[in-house]
Amino acid sequence: MSWRTVIITQRAKLDMKNGYLVVRTDQEQKRVHLDEISVLMIENSAVSIFIVNLRSYLGQKETEELFRSIILHKLSLICIENREYPMISCENRLIVDEDQCVI
Repeated sequence: MSWRTVIITQRAKLDMKNGYLVVRTDQEQKRVHLDEISVLMIENSAVSIFIVNLRSYLGQKETEELFRSIILHKLSLICIENREYPMISCENRLIVDEDQCVI
């Protein structure tokens, strides 16, 4: 049941954990269940977003549109994937192996 509008107006780190959006600022940490969020607005470019396995939820075209929007709004997005997907033109990729070596 989505009914909340979450607006990020200050510097923050956004994360998803156990079905919650976690918003961390210098002063506090807030959690909102993902099922409750209908709109997420980010009004500050000093926001870092971390997403795990994004491409298991979004298709290639949706992922491209999201990446272009992130770049357009000068946000930071870190996607951690459990497998390799086709490269998108606007994507910067870093592969870390099981020994934590950068490939």
